[in-house]
Amino acid sequence: MVLSRKTSSSSQPEQKRRWQRWLIGLGAGSIMLGVGAIIGLKSLQPTLTEDWQPIYEGVDLLVTKIPTNFGKGKMMAVRIKWDTPGLEMKHRTPDFPLPDNAWEKSSGDRLFKLEIADWALRRHNPSIFVNTTRYTPHQIWRSFPGNSVTTLESLVIDGQASHQHQHSYLLWWDQSGNAHMEMSKPPTPGILQSAVLGIGVQGVSIYGGRARPGAMSGFADPIPRTFMGIDNEKKELYLIAFEEITDAGMVEMAIAAGVQDGAMVDSGDATHLLIGKNAKNIAPHTGIRNRRPLAGYLMIFAEPTQ
Repeated sequence: MVLSRKTSSSSQPEQKRRWQRWLIGLGAGSIMLGVGAIIGLKSLQPTLTEDWQPIYEGVDLLVTKIPTNFGKGKMMAVRIKWDTPGLEMKHRTPDFPLPDNAWEKSSGDRLFKLEIADWALRRHNPSIFVNTTRYTPHQIWRSFPGNSVTTLESLVIDGQASHQHQHSYLLWWDQSGNAHMEMSKPPTPGILQSAVLGIGVQGVSIYGGRARPGAMSGFADPIPRTFMGIDNEKKELYLIAFEEITDAGMVEMAIAAGVQDGAMVDSGDATHLLIGKNAKNIAPHTGIRNRRPLAGYLMIFAEPTQ
């Protein structure tokens, strides 16, 4: 009995040391994984381009520096010719049913489960991935993957609307493949019923190729921003992500890129613009990203360029 007690007592320090070594190893492994992830994401930042370069059929990429008087970092712009054969634009399918007669509702029901952008890119395998509308509840402590949220601005997904948000301007496509940027809010019931695809945007800051200063976000400080614009005559959609830029700088650079009508969507730590597989000379998951998981996102599916 005495020997047994001594053996048990002597094994306790050794057991404690094993636990300490295990915890140290776990901590070191976590740090290494974190460092590796940071290095990996840094390597997936877009490189500067001299001009627009084709990366898929009907899809071009432009990456430029943001002038220091506007902010810092890079502007990443993707130009999509949406009437290209084989090209498809598709918004994320809701995790919960869309309501009937959505134009009678001024606020949305829960619609999505929050999702990490790179995971969504891997799951759906689109060519281009970009965040769209804001969501609620939006508090950072409630912004974790899997949490159920609703879209703040109006959405139309596969011809079915989410709700008639009173402060949404709608960028939408009709059945003939024409795009429209509404200059009044909210989107009418007729528009919500006619749209095939629709994305609620914040104030329209570019119309007819000109800036509309009164419709800018009002946030002068440089922050990450996501911008959507169109040139309906050329059937071109512009998806633009800025690492850090003022609202005025965003508008000026978007016009220079070719936007005729456009507006900002969810931005700040929700800004994401990522490239998928089979892009010409670009690694999958290259792009501009931030920390917040996403509710709504738009995906472009395109054929590899010849």
